[in-house]
Amino acid sequence: MTSGGDTGERNDIPELATAVEELRTLLRAFDVVRPADMDERFFIHAFNELDLAGRTIIEAFDRDRAARSGVVAVPGRPRRLTLRVAISEYR
Repeated sequence: MTSGGDTGERNDIPELATAVEELRTLLRAFDVVRPADMDERFFIHAFNELDLAGRTIIEAFDRDRAARSGVVAVPGRPRRLTLRVAISEYR
């Protein structure tokens, strides 16, 4: 489900367990990158992916905590974790 407009932004936050598993997948993908292929572009993409993963986990955690306490969570700007980095191009 997308939000209004044509931004392509996801309107849902994944469950906490899903967000954590997607972060694990991202980190495993980094493990197969050869050091010689870790150039400036790689690190820029990696930073962006890790930033997004961290924010997604925080939002999922906040929502999960609010649901457990019976409080309605109002996320600031929900995002769906996506693995946009084409890790294979760095192999």
